[in-house]
Amino acid sequence: MSDFDGVTHYLNFKKYLVKYIPKSKLPNKGMYGYCSDEYKLIYILETLPNYVKKFVLSHEIQHSLDLENGFKSGWWMEIRANLFSGLKHPVGFIGCIIMTIFSVERWKYYIRRVIE
Repeated sequence: MSDFDGVTHYLNFKKYLVKYIPKSKLPNKGMYGYCSDEYKLIYILETLPNYVKKFVLSHEIQHSLDLENGFKSGWWMEIRANLFSGLKHPVGFIGCIIMTIFSVERWKYYIRRVIE
């Protein structure tokens, strides 16, 4: 369990519950987090360093905001989420990149996303 577990964030007057969960509970191996806009939940991998968790949380919040504003392109949304969140949390962004470079699961996840 994380120090941040169960924190509520408000986005455009919508309430999102943030849950930090083990890798086994994430829908895909290699994910660091995801946002369920339908259920107003943001899930983040609990084993990430806190500075990376902050970046991933910001990244998932950006996805929610993009969906709310009508963005549909998965790749464009990823670029926006990384750009805006990276500017807010540059250390977490760099940490996320370094962790990704050395994660076989993460590379497999990205390859699956490209193929699909």
